Amino acid sequence: QADVTLSPEESEIVDTNNNLRFVLTWGETPSDLDSHLFGPTTTGEGIFHTYYSNKDYYSSEMIANLDLDDVTSYGPETTTIYKMNSSGKYSFYVHDFSNKNSSSSTNMSTSGAKVVIYNGNTLYATFNVPVNVGGTVWHVFDYDAQTGVITPVNTMSYSSDPGNLGLYSLRENDFSESDAINMIRESTIDDK
Repeated sequence: QADVTLSPEESEIVDTNNNLRFVLTWGETPSDLDSHLFGPTTTGEGIFHTYYSNKDYYSSEMIANLDLDDVTSYGPETTTIYKMNSSGKYSFYVHDFSNKNSSSSTNMSTSGAKVVIYNGNTLYATFNVPVNVGGTVWHVFDYDAQTGVITPVNTMSYSSDPGNLGLYSLRENDFSESDAINMIRESTIDDK
């Protein structure tokens, strides 16, 4: 069951004229959670991935960025989309880098992690990590810029490879698996 609060409750549509900000915070343990945003390039012919190793996506101007990589607990880590691809689909993930090599960790689910979405300066939604669930990857939500709708996903899974977190998302957006893998490899560096 998803633990999501939308504000105002009846609002489904995001105003795409505003910046969208995703703010990740968490408790003391695990010490290193990472924000990951996948979205369409400005041409729509590829995917960008902002995270600790690739904080900024530019195309003649800043399109999206991650402000910092907090490795000492609590956050915040803020990811901002400054300019939307109006027909694009975006996906936001959190990765438990501290336990990335575990296939049984539940630490992220007890971390108190939450992602707050701001549409401009207005609080739009709050997502709380699913509790007592195993996983090192939290797929928080998907956003469809064409419809302006944020769809809660709120699922957990395991991955030791931060550069490939969005493979599933890319495949859902009509890219073949091989194209998705190549796009991820071209846009990421996995060393921290």
